[in-house]
Amino acid sequence: MSNQPSININGVDIDWNPQKGTFNFFGLPAALFWINPSLLTMLQPLAEEVGYNLFRLEVAASASQGTEEDYHNMVTTLGDTFVEGFHNWGSAVGSAGWGTFEILEFQPEQKKARVRVRNTWELLMQKDLPQRWGCPFIQGKIIGIFNQALKTNCWADEVITCYDEQNPYVEFDIHPSSKTISTEIDRERRLAMQQKERALAIEIEKKTRQLNEQKIKAEAANHAKTKFLDAMSHELRTPLNGVLGFAQLMAASTKNPLDEKQQDNMKQILESGNNMLSLVNNILLFAEVGVDVKNVVLQTLDPKAALQKLLEIIQPLAQKRAITLVDKTPAKLPLIVGDQDYFREILSSFLINAVSFIPKQGNVTVCCEIVKPGFQRFIVRDDGPGIAAEHHGTLFEAFERLDHQTGAISGAGVGLSIAKLMAQHMGGEVGFNNNPDAGVSFWVDLPLED
Repeated sequence: MSNQPSININGVDIDWNPQKGTFNFFGLPAALFWINPSLLTMLQPLAEEVGYNLFRLEVAASASQGTEEDYHNMVTTLGDTFVEGFHNWGSAVGSAGWGTFEILEFQPEQKKARVRVRNTWELLMQKDLPQRWGCPFIQGKIIGIFNQALKTNCWADEVITCYDEQNPYVEFDIHPSSKTISTEIDRERRLAMQQKERALAIEIEKKTRQLNEQKIKAEAANHAKTKFLDAMSHELRTPLNGVLGFAQLMAASTKNPLDEKQQDNMKQILESGNNMLSLVNNILLFAEVGVDVKNVVLQTLDPKAALQKLLEIIQPLAQKRAITLVDKTPAKLPLIVGDQDYFREILSSFLINAVSFIPKQGNVTVCCEIVKPGFQRFIVRDDGPGIAAEHHGTLFEAFERLDHQTGAISGAGVGLSIAKLMAQHMGGEVGFNNNPDAGVSFWVDLPLED
């Protein structure tokens, strides 16, 4: 076949040029004819994914496998000398698209060599790529073979790489080295890991800086809000208290007593003023509780003592509306962990709502139970009309107020929303249930002492 470089078999043009080391089908190198479409599609994204340096080394590592046998065949069956055997071996593998191999320099005493390879499939495959990776396959073969030939650990530097379509070639400078393919792979992996760690450290530093900036802004906003609340407290409460004070003086005046109609009007003024003052206080309290957790003082509390004191305070309001307060809590309750002021405020909100809005001569009952491990549930139950189902979802929202007369929500109350925030700050939660017979039960779960 060497005497007939070009033949046609069943319509297939086959060209073999031993001098150039090419074996072509339809004008394409044999290796590329069969594998180029799929191999290039696979190798290019793989090289981009792992990085070109590590990709080259992994290919070289695979190619170096079996080179001991290649060297043995060169010096035993393919030639009388290593150089002759190497060239004969190169001619044989050239028919598979590896190209033609030429030893430009071979100095076994100095442990040096130089090899040129023309028309290798690696160069031909990459000639149209924007980013190329050279000839790691051939490099791995040469490193493995010349380790045997020079009888030392050596390395092959790819010193010249020419992708010229007419005359593509690569040259390797072979010399002793402490480097091996495996150690270089380990080094490259360490470098890649270090780069990832540096990138991660930079990203963490960036995020930390952003968080610190956000924290500073949040603290500044909180400070501004605190100043605003202080100003509001003075600007709103002071005139309101003045109005209420003058109204009370006028109502109690004996020098210029008010007639019956004036007394009714003054009563409405006082009632409206007190409602306005209560609303202002609740709004300011809601804003304060919503942003300031620093003032929460968690400590061990005796809930029984706090409940008894609270019921004594609420009793005059209950008597005024002919409401009966019923304490069904045990004589001794387990200790809880919470903020004393918050605990009192939550139950006070529940009790005042119940006493203020259920029909006169009703009943308000306070009781306790354990519904989940580690928590004590405190319940305020009334026998009012209950809460309409359509209002269940907004009951604890800010600026909504429950009207027990109708079971609807109206007005601009914040008591229940404050109770919810306070409970959350103490690690608890609030909720409610319509009673099976009549009325509604508001409850708060707070953690027990360990």
